[in-house]
Amino acid sequence: AQYSPFHDPLVASSSSDSLVNLYHTPQLAAHTAATPIPDTAPAAQPGHAAAPIRAGDLDGKAHTFDEHEDSVYGLAWSAADPWLFASLSYDGRVVVNKVPKNVKYKVLI
Repeated sequence: AQYSPFHDPLVASSSSDSLVNLYHTPQLAAHTAATPIPDTAPAAQPGHAAAPIRAGDLDGKAHTFDEHEDSVYGLAWSAADPWLFASLSYDGRVVVNKVPKNVKYKVLI
């Protein structure tokens, strides 16, 4: 699984079932942002708090991509486009996908 380097609530995962799943995890992202990691997190800044979680924003699977025909063993987010990621499968194909608009809007709004 890979967290989006641009948007903490987005996680993409791949597996042997030939699927790539995209998860929207606002609660996990908010909890992670509010919980510093000992000895590695910068000191908390006064007045800086995690974004509030809106009612109805639950963690869960947002979309499934099924373009592969064999196990998916590689997954990477784009370093240039925050909504783009690629997956690599034993079927020999690299598939580039975009985060669907409905998921994008959940992250941005």
